[in-house]
Amino acid sequence: MNITAVIEPKESQIQKQIVGYLELKGYEVIRHNAGKVKYNVTGAKKGMPDLEALIGGGISVFVEVKTKKGKLSEDQKKMQKRLRDLGHKVIVARKLEDVRNI
Repeated sequence: MNITAVIEPKESQIQKQIVGYLELKGYEVIRHNAGKVKYNVTGAKKGMPDLEALIGGGISVFVEVKTKKGKLSEDQKKMQKRLRDLGHKVIVARKLEDVRNI
């Protein structure tokens, strides 16, 4: 029997790759602790994307990191709509390549 197992990266692994890449491009990257947080973090709002990249010229790009099978929560969908309504770019990244065009 020939079984080929494909191991999908964890969300934390994808996020680490994305942060490293964006920092190499010279962007400031902020990690928002809005998800399953053990402590009450002042300013963190439900649904806030995982990362915010400050790319210069007063522009921020928000990145929600998900695994290949990960789904957005209702809070995340609402927050993404709110951020887009405010004129921000929001990306759902499932792999490093999803942020290459920032």
